[in-house]
Amino acid sequence: MNVVRDLLDMPIVDADGRPIGRVDGVIAEYVAGRPLRLEAIELSGATLARRLSPRLVGFARALAGRLSPRRGRPCRFPLRSVRLARRRVELAKGTETGMALAWERWLRHAVVDRIPGG
Repeated sequence: MNVVRDLLDMPIVDADGRPIGRVDGVIAEYVAGRPLRLEAIELSGATLARRLSPRLVGFARALAGRLSPRRGRPCRFPLRSVRLARRRVELAKGTETGMALAWERWLRHAVVDRIPGG
């Protein structure tokens, strides 16, 4: 599997098929003399920023640290709770998705609910 081509930016859905986000990064473990072993997928604005430009990482972390309910910590899902489907990543039943959606809930309550007609 070519991780960059096949996994990054794939949509992630929970066990009920609701969209959560996209794969921003992959966490791998390296042990000398062995091939890389994939450990988890990661969702984070800073992770995405790192992929786009190293200059954006500091800005993304500072912004997330001030505004994000997770205070800039990435949301990680262990590979054992992930299943690759046709064109998306599906999380196993019972996988905690609340923190992945924390940003959306905060944005809805802090911004969208204050917009007239929002």
